[in-house]
Amino acid sequence: MIQRDDFYALAPANRCIYRPTRDIWNNEAVDNRVPPQPLLDANGNPVRKDGKVKMMAASKWLAQHRSVERMTWAPGEPESIEDKLLIDDSWIEKPGARTYNTYLPPTIKLGDASQAQRWRDLWFKLYPAAAAEHSIAWLAHRRQHPEVKVNHGLVHIGKPGIGKDSVLVPARYAVGTWNFRDIALNDLVGKYNDFLCSVIVRVNEARDVGDTDRSRVDRYGLHDHMKALMTSPPETHQISRKYIPLFISLSRAGFIITSNHDDALYLPEDDRRNAVSRSECTRADFSPEYFDELYHWYYDEGGINHVVAYLQQYDLSNFNPKLAPPKTEAFWRVVGVDRGLEHNELADAIDAVAVELGHQRDANGNIEPPDALTLAMVSAKAPSAEWLTDRKKSRTIPHRLQRCGYVIAPNPDALQSGGYWPISGKRQAIYARETLSSEQRLAAARALRDRLMGGLKLVVDNKTKETDQ
Repeated sequence: MIQRDDFYALAPANRCIYRPTRDIWNNEAVDNRVPPQPLLDANGNPVRKDGKVKMMAASKWLAQHRSVERMTWAPGEPESIEDKLLIDDSWIEKPGARTYNTYLPPTIKLGDASQAQRWRDLWFKLYPAAAAEHSIAWLAHRRQHPEVKVNHGLVHIGKPGIGKDSVLVPARYAVGTWNFRDIALNDLVGKYNDFLCSVIVRVNEARDVGDTDRSRVDRYGLHDHMKALMTSPPETHQISRKYIPLFISLSRAGFIITSNHDDALYLPEDDRRNAVSRSECTRADFSPEYFDELYHWYYDEGGINHVVAYLQQYDLSNFNPKLAPPKTEAFWRVVGVDRGLEHNELADAIDAVAVELGHQRDANGNIEPPDALTLAMVSAKAPSAEWLTDRKKSRTIPHRLQRCGYVIAPNPDALQSGGYWPISGKRQAIYARETLSSEQRLAAARALRDRLMGGLKLVVDNKTKETDQ
C-alpha cells in the first residue's frame, strides 16, 4: 500500500522522493499510485463546487503542502532537516526551509557479540595482529559513528581466494547494504559520483594500470584524485546522480581498497591516508569446506548478526578517526614498489650528473646531489632506461623524480605556458631538490639554465673560431 505520506515533493527537480527507499519518482508515477487529494481552503475545509469536493493531483498537493527545498545525504541528521540548508561547505539557517536527508540507517537486528569470535579469528588468520585489530576498529567506527569522517581508508592486499571479501561481508550489513558500495577503479573518475553517498566504498581489485593508455586513471592519478575523497576538509561533495539535479552531500564515506597485487597503489613515504594490511595466506591455508561453512554460519546461524553486535559494542576509546594510521611493514612494501629497478636507474643517473658537475664522492661512496637538473641530463646518463623518454610513461616521471628528491621548479616568466625554461632552443622542465626553499629552487634553476646556455655559447664560439681560421 502506497500512501501520500510516503512521499515528499522535491521542489528543484519537480519530482517526488519515495521515503521507504529514497528513490526519485516523477510526478506522473506518483499520481498513478496515490489518489487525488481534496482541495482545502484557508481554514482546512474542503472546497466544493456544485456540491462536489474539488480534487487536485497528489503530486500537486505534495508540492504545495509537503515540499523540500533541498536534498542531501547526511548521516546523523534526521530524515527531515528543518530550518537549514546545506550550501557548499556548511549549513545556513533558513526559517521555514526544509532539507530532505536521503541517508537510510541500517535496520539489522543485533545478535550476541560474544559469539563473533569466529569472525575475529579469520581477521587474525589473514593479517598481522596489529593490522587486523586496526581494521576491526575502523569497521566498528563506521558502524557506531557514520556521521564522523575517518581520515584514512583501509588497503587489503593478498592472493585471490583467501577471504579478503568474505571477511567484509558482515560490515555490509552493519552499515546497511544500501550504504555499502562496490565500485571499479574507473568509477572514481566517472561522470556520476553518487557512490560518495555511502558509509563504506570498496574499490574492488585495484591494480597497477599506470603506464598504459587503456585506462582513464593510473595509480598516480588514483592517489591524487582520492586526496579530496578520503579526508575532510572538504566537508561536502557535489553529487552527480543519473536523472537527478546536482546536490550537496556531507563527506562521510570511508574507503576500502582490495587487491591481489603489491603494485596496485602508488604510496609516497609520507602518505597519511591509507592503513595497509598484507596477507601471507594462500588458498591452501584453508580447508575445501572452510568458506562454505563460514557463509552457512553467516546466513543460517546468525553469524552476521553476532558480528554486527560485536561492532556495535566495540570499545573505540583507543581509535582516533582523525589521526594518521600506523605505517605497517606492508605499507613500506607498497612504498618500495617504486624503488625497484627503475628507481635505482634514476638514482644512479642523478649521481652521474652530480659527478659531471664536479661533485666528489665521500669515503662511503655517497655524493652530494645536484641542486637542479633536467630530464635530458638524466637521460644522457642512463641510455638503457628507455622508459625515461617513453611518452606513454611521461606522467610518471615527475612522481619518480620526486621519489628521488626532486620537484619541478617552474619558470616564473612562463607560468601560463607551463613554466618551462628555454634551453638550447627547446622548452625544458628543470627539477630542483625538494629540500630547498622555493626561493633556493628558483635560484638553482636559473643557475642551471645559465650554465647550460653558457656551455652552448662556448660551443658556438669555438665553431666560429674554427671557421675563421
